Amino acid sequence: MTLMNKIDFRTESLSKEAILDFLQKNAQDHYVDLNLLVDLENYAIKLSEKALHFTAYNGNTLIGLSSCYFNNLNSKIGYISGISISKDYRRIGIGSQLVDKLTQYGKDTRFKQLQVKPDCKNTILIDFFQKNGFSIQGRHESRCLMSKTLSK
Repeated sequence: MTLMNKIDFRTESLSKEAILDFLQKNAQDHYVDLNLLVDLENYAIKLSEKALHFTAYNGNTLIGLSSCYFNNLNSKIGYISGISISKDYRRIGIGSQLVDKLTQYGKDTRFKQLQVKPDCKNTILIDFFQKNGFSIQGRHESRCLMSKTLSK
């Protein structure tokens, strides 16, 4: 049995504590240390209250998290706030599986589009999203607006 066969993917609402714990454990393994970008505690509160979480577990250990806002019911545009995979579990397809799960959720709830705004210098993340069906729509300051159409 491969490691991917042992991964449990879920769609759930996480507590502030669970999100904060995951972010703190993985903050320094990002393109830029998350502690330098956001107040992790306030960010965890916002995500716990307003986002839906697409998660990956190895046993009881959270190893992957993508938080997405599906709350703009007028535009029907979902927004991916972030995606993070624990360092030891990268490059085996977990991130792509999370994007597949949130894409399917968006389609099931009749959302038209998904958007994400990675740092334009983070070519690894931009390449990842392009491989998962996103295209660059524009740039604003240091961010690239990327989108993926879910329905016509």
